[in-house]
Amino acid sequence: MTDYSSIIFSIIGKLPRGNDRFSVSEYPLSYACLGHIEGPHLGERLTSDYGVASGDKGIEKEFFEEIELLENAISEAAVNIDLANWQKSKIKSMNKLYKGMNQRALAIQLWNCYAIPWRYKNGLIHLIWSPTDIYGTPIIHSLSVSDFLVMYAKAEENRMHELNILLKKRKIWYGVALGVIISLSVLIWLNL
Repeated sequence: MTDYSSIIFSIIGKLPRGNDRFSVSEYPLSYACLGHIEGPHLGERLTSDYGVASGDKGIEKEFFEEIELLENAISEAAVNIDLANWQKSKIKSMNKLYKGMNQRALAIQLWNCYAIPWRYKNGLIHLIWSPTDIYGTPIIHSLSVSDFLVMYAKAEENRMHELNILLKKRKIWYGVALGVIISLSVLIWLNL
């Protein structure tokens, strides 16, 4: 993605507790924070896509406030949003509609990249997944701090286990590569 840090810094400045809600990172925060945690199941995704409320009105309101600010910042920054070939029409109002849809989709992408998808409120930690549909609602899982810490510790344990497996595979491939290099070296030396 293009560097949108200037847009994000403007959002941080406009939001109450902006530094707790957004961070400029080179790595998508939704993936970094939620990628190793079991995500919403299909039923939650479908209800989100149909605009069913998440159950936590305060967090949901904050999400939509952030998306709206992102959309406004995208407009103010005059970010070029191209229409797909199938979206291009001779009817100007259709082009305007599709441009608005693409702008909303970009705002959700930016939210996924720069928003911190964990929120602490009312003694609970809320995990937020953006909707897959631009007109959907966010999916919010609310956990007690102790449940969140247990879940996160298990997720980190799984990540470490996967890392150890990858390191073992890397050692094996290093050995295979070294064997191939030695074999080729011997063959070349014998042919000289």
